[in-house]
Amino acid sequence: KYKMHSSPEDINGWKGAYFDGPYANDGTPTAFFSPDDPSMWVANEFTLVLFFKADQSLTQEGHPPAALIWMPSDEPPNSLNYPSIGIWYQDNQMHFGAGLDGGTELFEVTMEWDWRMGDVNVSNPGSDREPWDFVGMTFSQEGGNSVLKVYTKRFKVINGEVILLDVQDDDFASGVNAPGPIIKTQEGVSHGAIVTKVDYGDYHLCDYDWFFKGKMDRSGLYNYALTADEIDAYFWNNVITSSQVTYIRD
Repeated sequence: KYKMHSSPEDINGWKGAYFDGPYANDGTPTAFFSPDDPSMWVANEFTLVLFFKADQSLTQEGHPPAALIWMPSDEPPNSLNYPSIGIWYQDNQMHFGAGLDGGTELFEVTMEWDWRMGDVNVSNPGSDREPWDFVGMTFSQEGGNSVLKVYTKRFKVINGEVILLDVQDDDFASGVNAPGPIIKTQEGVSHGAIVTKVDYGDYHLCDYDWFFKGKMDRSGLYNYALTADEIDAYFWNNVITSSQVTYIRD
């Protein structure tokens, strides 16, 4: 499945990829689109994993929604108002959603997120000291129901050591009884915004909306639903080890 990796800044931080709102200093969007590939096709089951930290400016009154990851439900600009799979911030909550097959509804889990926001932007040297949030989002069929689950961890990296932080008892949430499967993921994926128009000649010239501000790293998609234990093992064994924290490379 697709993966987005970056590299650390130093052993007290973890660099990640900055997304600084609509446009960078050179006028280009701070978002990117990856075209469709069969390796990204999922429908009956999936797991989406992501490390990120969100900037507190997204909480300002009147701020539009902000998409971290968006897999369009149809070829932009014909996409429905919801994604095949998506994570976005809106109205003081983080939304973890999947568009259901047939295009009839959105199946989602939401979590209060404002208390997690920090000063995360390219002009703040302290951004790398802000805590990271890890999420694992799974979709599966259980007992005739479609089940969407979200797992979270919150942590800092200090002197190469991972320090888990309190997540106010909301590190797991689930939804059930939705008709599945989801809309098949065949239209690529965008990071840092929703893609509203694809330029197939140059993916850097795509049009976007719902811009995210913050940092992201190590997103990944699997075509099956990881268990809670597997997600925990992924977090600790595949990503968060002292050598990985210090030496992650693209």
